[in-house]
Amino acid sequence: MNETKSIKVQQGSVTTEGRVEISQNPPWTLAFSGLGLGNMQFSGSDLFEALIELRRELERLGAKPLCAGARMDVFPSAMSRSMAGGRKAYVTRLGFQARRGDIIDIFDDAAPDLVASVTEQNAFHEKWFESLGK
Repeated sequence: MNETKSIKVQQGSVTTEGRVEISQNPPWTLAFSGLGLGNMQFSGSDLFEALIELRRELERLGAKPLCAGARMDVFPSAMSRSMAGGRKAYVTRLGFQARRGDIIDIFDDAAPDLVASVTEQNAFHEKWFESLGK
């Protein structure tokens, strides 16, 4: 059984509604519909990876999903990825260890100014990890 959620998608200055159908168990897949593209399938080793694949496709179209998993400062832990399919992730802050209270659902809404490209998100994650002095 899959879950369907509405997500906002921003393309230029226009924000529209899209839908994602989210697998609840492996194989981890997302089915996206919106922007007049029909139904597009994305898969990954977990839901966060499938979301990255969706984001890469949207980036090619000059669009971005306005969801928490696309925020620059959000990244799942290895445990979340292996045990919960990467559905939950931490909001991270430079110099601070992530805490349980920092966990959010990657498909929750996010403000446009918090959403970044996949490359920017990966760079911030590396910078955050280095800021912990490990």
